[in-house]
Amino acid sequence: MVNEPQYVREKLVTGLGKLNARGGSLGKRVRDAWEEISSLDAEDFTDPKARADFQNVEATRELYVIQTETPNLTPERLRDVSNRIKRMHDAIVR
Repeated sequence: MVNEPQYVREKLVTGLGKLNARGGSLGKRVRDAWEEISSLDAEDFTDPKARADFQNVEATRELYVIQTETPNLTPERLRDVSNRIKRMHDAIVR
């Protein structure tokens, strides 16, 4: 298991739970998951792949959270951020 701080693990477990919730569109579930982990910072991650995924999601946050109705918010982009959040979770929780 990667030696990440406990609060990082807790945020990602909760965020992934929201991402995997049964209700709501993928866009809403991605926004809910992001809101849960938005208090984290790249320096919170010691795993390089998890850090890179976090930085990618953070860099495109406006597409996923703020500009939810833009044409740039494609199903492919939603699946990408969903997969990145899952990879961050898997890198930390295993």
